[in-house]
Amino acid sequence: MLDANNLPTDPEALTELLMAAEARADAAEKAKAHAEEEVEVRDTRIMQLENMLANFRRMIFGRRSEKRPVDDDQLQLDGILAKFRDVAAEGAGAAKARPEKMKPKAKRKVNRGRLPKHLKRVNEVIEPESTACPCCGEEMASFGEDESEKLRSSPVQFVVVKYIHPKYTCRKCRNGVVQAEAKPCLIPGGMAADETIAHVAVNKIVDHIPLTRQARIFQRQGIDLDASTLSDWVGRAAFEAAPVYEALLAYLKTADALQADETPVGVHPGGKAAEPGKDPPPGLEKKLLRGYFRGIRRDERPWGGEDPPGAACLFADGRGRKDAGKLMAGFTGILQTDGYSAYKSMAKNKAVKLVHCWAHARRRLTEIEATGKDPVAGKGLEMIAGLHEIEREVRGQGADKRRAARQKQSKPIVDEMEKWLAESRSL
Repeated sequence: MLDANNLPTDPEALTELLMAAEARADAAEKAKAHAEEEVEVRDTRIMQLENMLANFRRMIFGRRSEKRPVDDDQLQLDGILAKFRDVAAEGAGAAKARPEKMKPKAKRKVNRGRLPKHLKRVNEVIEPESTACPCCGEEMASFGEDESEKLRSSPVQFVVVKYIHPKYTCRKCRNGVVQAEAKPCLIPGGMAADETIAHVAVNKIVDHIPLTRQARIFQRQGIDLDASTLSDWVGRAAFEAAPVYEALLAYLKTADALQADETPVGVHPGGKAAEPGKDPPPGLEKKLLRGYFRGIRRDERPWGGEDPPGAACLFADGRGRKDAGKLMAGFTGILQTDGYSAYKSMAKNKAVKLVHCWAHARRRLTEIEATGKDPVAGKGLEMIAGLHEIEREVRGQGADKRRAARQKQSKPIVDEMEKWLAESRSL
């Protein structure tokens, strides 16, 4: 700071003093600007880290579904209130005509499930220890019985079937030998029957039981089988089922609309697996390669279609458009996917019309709302919840009714969302 009472009288000294003061002021301004810039960068980084932390917490502890809770869906409020008003009106009318004596309320039945009728029934009669009358000692007569059913299971039991092929020849002419041919099987000369191969394949593919774990299950029965042997069995079963798979793909591609998606899966390099009861080779779990299961699906039940639903998957080493084109080859119609670019090339030939999924669009808004940093995302989630509510109401109806409902109810919401997106992006 300059002291006005002690300023020098020499013009050159005064000029140097003023220039030094201006230099100090400029340096102070630059330091302040630099400090503000550092604070802004730090605040931005803190916000990014908080968003990442919130996403991680949501992935680990949060709800797995991205659907909006019913209590937060304000779009259903008017409909719920209207239903309450209708119920109240009906109740008021019924109260006038209600007799004085009311019938007792029926006891609520508890549903504990029913045992399927196709299961084999085995009767087991449980007799008392003595049927002699405790008073006079005479034999008592039966006058009824009580019945109850329980579901009983038996552990899997492996049986060795020995196939014996007798040989026959004529003792008179000694000419020719007759012997039955061996039954056809998946692995001629192998040790596994077709039922065992099917059992291993279903456990692996349908129930997701790893082959190494199945090998340990076999070991508990005293059967030593390597996981690689089980892998060969599953591969042979898949080879024999290939015509069914091709027929399923052909059926799926006859649909007017398909849904497609992919999910990553870890792949051991070289197909190596751990031996039963032993740990994987050192470092193998850290060298997993990334493969993809790419699936397509058809389901016409939402619009009243009569064709049965179906789904098929294709394993691929990567996520490129080549594998997507291989799975979708020959299909013409509507293809619903996420925003992955590999599907965009299919829409260039105009044989495939590409549409996107509201659930995938909702995902990013859900992540933003979970952080609590941007209240704008909640508006978009409410509009998407409104679209889903409309779809639930028209589910199972014909195409004309669904189209009319979408034009009347869904289109205004989509138009509002388009304006909302334009306004939000300009902020």
